[in-house]
Amino acid sequence: MDEFFKALRHFITRDLVYLVGGGSVVASFLYTFDRLPTPNDHVVVYLLIAGISYVVGYALQDGFSFLPGFTTTTPRTLNRYQRFLYERYTRTRWEEIPEATNFQQVENALRDERQTALLERIISLQQVGTTVGPCWLVSAGLLGVRWWFKGGGRFGLALASASLFMGLVLAHLAWVRAGQQAQYLSRHEGKG
Repeated sequence: MDEFFKALRHFITRDLVYLVGGGSVVASFLYTFDRLPTPNDHVVVYLLIAGISYVVGYALQDGFSFLPGFTTTTPRTLNRYQRFLYERYTRTRWEEIPEATNFQQVENALRDERQTALLERIISLQQVGTTVGPCWLVSAGLLGVRWWFKGGGRFGLALASASLFMGLVLAHLAWVRAGQQAQYLSRHEGKG
């Protein structure tokens, strides 16, 4: 039963993020083209939207990871701006990570439940930034198109602007969390 709850927890922290991020894009797309579902629509429509949302969230997370400003990996180094964000947020200095560090080996060697839980929290928060951040940036584009071509007044502009702002914030926080993960694993190398 304990394994079931662990699997459920991982589903909630990982897969629910894909649904939220992808759902934001799907909802923005449907809103842009005035195709939002109605309460009278069959439940199958909502299940299909949920499935599409999951795929969109996953695809955007991994697709954006090809771009230099987004990462789903554990970095060995940060550029000056990323280092500034990391140091500003954590109030600690970034330390370069040796090439010999095997992140996967360190992650596998962590046996202490508290330490593992801390690492999982960092990774989960990084995933929120790397999934929902790009999704909200795409949503901002869709909402901006609707505002530009269909009008939408201040609300439409505010909605697109808020989505853009939050997408950028989440993308920046993802770099901070990636840096925290790298530093954490580097510090725990050989201690497993």
